[in-house]
Amino acid sequence: MLKKFLAVALLACVALNGIAQAEESATEKEKIQILDLYHINPDKTNISMQQYKNEEYGFSFAVPEKDYKEYQSKNKNILYSFRGDGRVFLVDCRPFILKAKDLKKLNTKFFYEKLANLEAKGYKILLKEQLSIAKYPAMRFSYYLPEKELAIFDDYIIITPNGTYKFSYVGNRFIYPIDEKLFLPKIIQSVKITPLSDDIYRRPFTTKTLKDYPASFTTPANCILMPIKNDPHHTFAYSNGYFFVSPMIVNITDKAELSFYPNSFANLSDKDKETLAAKEAARIQKKVEARQKENPKYKLDNIKAQFITIGGENCLNVSFDLSSSTEMDYIFVRDGKFISFDYQYPFDDAKRQKAAVVKSAKSIRFNQ
Repeated sequence: MLKKFLAVALLACVALNGIAQAEESATEKEKIQILDLYHINPDKTNISMQQYKNEEYGFSFAVPEKDYKEYQSKNKNILYSFRGDGRVFLVDCRPFILKAKDLKKLNTKFFYEKLANLEAKGYKILLKEQLSIAKYPAMRFSYYLPEKELAIFDDYIIITPNGTYKFSYVGNRFIYPIDEKLFLPKIIQSVKITPLSDDIYRRPFTTKTLKDYPASFTTPANCILMPIKNDPHHTFAYSNGYFFVSPMIVNITDKAELSFYPNSFANLSDKDKETLAAKEAARIQKKVEARQKENPKYKLDNIKAQFITIGGENCLNVSFDLSSSTEMDYIFVRDGKFISFDYQYPFDDAKRQKAAVVKSAKSIRFNQ
């Protein structure tokens, strides 16, 4: 019995020297021994599949029909995940504007960046290749950590006009040689990508809340939380590559450039509103001029500032064009705090994104 187990362990080591080599050397009986050693039902090497479809993110693929449980990942970017029989499979989508003519070039760029990142983290690369999946440029990496070599990772990343899709497998190295031939091909060959809807305004919006102030607003459901470094006031943003918003909250007394603001926008006269709008436009103009000294190509055009009403509160709406995008700021002043929801969208998708920005801004609410 011990000899049989040593033979199985030897086969697993062979797997780490190359996927193809392991498949060629493993007989059907030896495969069943591997599965039996880890209490895996050999019948599940021939897994029946069903189609999973996500219309919002424009993709579909085959998933196990039964005995595999879908579970909720802690990572909010994971759109679909399931686990079962010593396997975990995840789908991650990052929606960004990508032009069709740039996809192949971007795939090559991301391929070498991914390879360098894995090597820097100490991973041993079993397989790396650029290929085509669902008629789009893609890459594949199979790898493991030498100190944790029981687990094999196999990532497939597809570059599309919708953005990037990442299909990730994690499996026990004793069953990976079989999965690589019988399980993963069923999934990857079934992947289909469809263009995302052009009408972003009609897509689902979800509610977000501010951590440091009782306020809420909505964004397109596919926006992800992004940290912002080197800015003490804008510390995070929500974006999907098209739509971008970064809230800012600061005490007026903490920034000298805001000293012209009152402690509240309540009970402003028309003259007060006109004066504040003019001063805010001048403040932005001054900030842009400072940036232009560092970068002469930095531009500011079509600056407009006016008061509107959102949720029953006075709001100073300021919009202006930068080098390649439009910024729209929605400013509130409450209890001595300057609260600004700063949105941006690119010129080349202005019509759709402006509608999304306006919809989001109209949802801003304060809970006290």
